[in-house]
Amino acid sequence: MSDTDTKGPQTGRPPRTPRRGGLTFKRFVLYTMIALVALVVAAVLVPTTRWVDGSGYLMTDQEAEIRPSVEGVIQECVAHQGATVNEGDTLIQLRDSAQQLAYEQSLQELNAKRSRLEYVLSNQEILKKKNAEQIQQVQLRLQLGQDKLEKMRAAVAGAVSPAEINQAVLEVSLAQSQLNELQLPQDELMAKEAQVLRDEILAAQSLVARHHEAVLARKIVSPLSGQVYFHRFEIGEVVKPEHVLGQVFDTSSWVVKLKLPERKIMYIQPGQALEVELAAQTGLIRRPFKAVISRILPVVSPQATGDGVFYAEATITDFRGLCPTPGVSARVRIDTGRTNWLFRIFDL
Repeated sequence: MSDTDTKGPQTGRPPRTPRRGGLTFKRFVLYTMIALVALVVAAVLVPTTRWVDGSGYLMTDQEAEIRPSVEGVIQECVAHQGATVNEGDTLIQLRDSAQQLAYEQSLQELNAKRSRLEYVLSNQEILKKKNAEQIQQVQLRLQLGQDKLEKMRAAVAGAVSPAEINQAVLEVSLAQSQLNELQLPQDELMAKEAQVLRDEILAAQSLVARHHEAVLARKIVSPLSGQVYFHRFEIGEVVKPEHVLGQVFDTSSWVVKLKLPERKIMYIQPGQALEVELAAQTGLIRRPFKAVISRILPVVSPQATGDGVFYAEATITDFRGLCPTPGVSARVRIDTGRTNWLFRIFDL
């Protein structure tokens, strides 16, 4: 009997089909599609901040040009470039020797007229007192003369000669004439004399004021407080009112002049916060400054690319004591509200 016959037919489980382990192509495609769908859903549902980038330059909120009010020759530059000045400080001195001489002469004439008025007024007071004393003396002499004359006329006939009576009458008449002369109105004449001097003083004061204004006009002063920056000029140069000699920047308040893309202007509104990074900042870590949109200018400037550029202003809210040079360039990021990641990625 052979071995085959002794074993007979075999029974049990069918042989296993070998399977490959790991990631197959179909699974890879499936997982990739699931991941993409999850990312799209997350990009649509997960909120984020919509940032709008812009550029511009830093400038003070207030600035003023430095101009002479009259034509003149520059004598001295009192303030130096970049100095901090207060409103009314002298920045540039024009040559003013002739105006200064005329002012001093007019001031001397004014003082002389004032002294003359004081002398006249004091002299008038003395004359009034002296006149009052003289009136009293003449009135007393007149009273005595009249009493004497009455006694002479009342005397016994022959006791007083006619010549003595005539002499007494003459003395009484003379005293009365002196009294009438002393009692003439003097106040009006004195007041007219003092008024003439007062009018002369007023005219002299007006002349002094004009000369003083001419002297002050040769001082070019700062129109406001801040930092001063001069343009190029030379000592001895003749300048006129239409010449701009420099600018003064009020460093107490800073703004950023922004250029914004036209297609992003719909998202930007006054009061929105933004971050400002200055080109002049140094260091490895640059913390941006905080600012707020204060104004949007409704003017668009077309560009060669076909796009337009809008202009806006933002006020710096935390400058941390930094005092940069006006005009330094800046980059900004404006927080325009919430959006989803899909719109942010595709810049919609």
